[in-house]
Amino acid sequence: MAKRLLFIVIVLSFTRFNVWAQQDVSFSIQAHEDDWQLFMSSKIVADLTASGKVVFITLTAGDAGNGDGAYSGGNPFYLSREMGSVYSAKFAADITSGTTPLPVPTATIAAVNGHNITKYVYGNTVSYFLRLPDGDFDGNGFPITGNKSLQKLRQGNITSLTSVENSATYTGWSDLTNTIKQIILNEKGTDNQVWMYTASLDNNANPGDHSDHLYAAHAGQDAVSAMLWVGIAEFVDYASTSMPANLSATDHENAAAIFMLSEWGITEKEYASSFVPNHTAWLPMDYFAVKRNPSGNAPFTIIGEENIAGNKMTSIPMIVSITSPVYTNKDVSMIISPFEKGTLHTTIADEKGNNIFNTETNIENKDGLLVNMGKIFTQKGRYILVNTLNGKYIETRKIIVQ
Repeated sequence: MAKRLLFIVIVLSFTRFNVWAQQDVSFSIQAHEDDWQLFMSSKIVADLTASGKVVFITLTAGDAGNGDGAYSGGNPFYLSREMGSVYSAKFAADITSGTTPLPVPTATIAAVNGHNITKYVYGNTVSYFLRLPDGDFDGNGFPITGNKSLQKLRQGNITSLTSVENSATYTGWSDLTNTIKQIILNEKGTDNQVWMYTASLDNNANPGDHSDHLYAAHAGQDAVSAMLWVGIAEFVDYASTSMPANLSATDHENAAAIFMLSEWGITEKEYASSFVPNHTAWLPMDYFAVKRNPSGNAPFTIIGEENIAGNKMTSIPMIVSITSPVYTNKDVSMIISPFEKGTLHTTIADEKGNNIFNTETNIENKDGLLVNMGKIFTQKGRYILVNTLNGKYIETRKIIVQ
């Protein structure tokens, strides 16, 4: 029996769907779950206050040599730190959105570049946790995780790095950087120029930093080396305590609250808090320098062969028909007969690669579903419609608008 496919029919409709406006997106790449709170919080809050979207990509589990285990309490240490980071992101989103706070988000699993990655979404924040082994300050790693580290992976001393709970293995540095690259492509939305925040790789500006901080920065910057539409700002980490305080009273208060919520993730599970002078000393200041301004525009990469191969998606005929003709300034909708439950991503771009529409549809069952997209076409021409289902299935189709 032939498999039941996902049907999408573009039809004219008189109902309207909320189309995404362009939103500025920034990506914070850090080694540990509390790094952005200590060294970048004022910039994160500023971006969210401006209605931007912030994507946190935390590379290591910050397990401090415990792997997926615990050294006190009943919860694995890395999970406690991870939840603290989620609390921090939620608070930053809440104080900048002006909306009623919602419950703490629950974890989902995102399939990216063939790897399963833990993901949380709350408001205008998205948090990815790759849970790779903590490499210790010097990059030599810890015995419980095979003395492996980001540093050793980039230097070629090891050939692979596996997350502490064995959910994903990265076979070489390029596998890791390609995964970061794919997250950026997946999360950039309609923003043609985005920013990446990392620890500074300038040893004069940022001397004596943690190996994981530096190699997380290398991973992020290596991932976007050819993506010039990604600007790079580098932050001073440990060395900032030797610099004058530069935050306003409000920014300092926000930084303290954000870091305290990160610490609540571990103290609620009976671990000792790091809200102590040698950590709070970093809170009155944030120092960064622009390493590269963004230039050019992001390509519409979701339909590229690299993207499809990277996500290991299968091309299947999901679209049965497209109602023709389609006119400008007319409402458009699609009928979905789901192939399976999950999340459908729909993206439409013009021939120049400018992304004009993005939406996600939650498929809760296999019943047919009508999704109204509104008056998405304002100009005549040819457009590219891309649908992906659960990061596994993909189809592209041209639409001619009259």
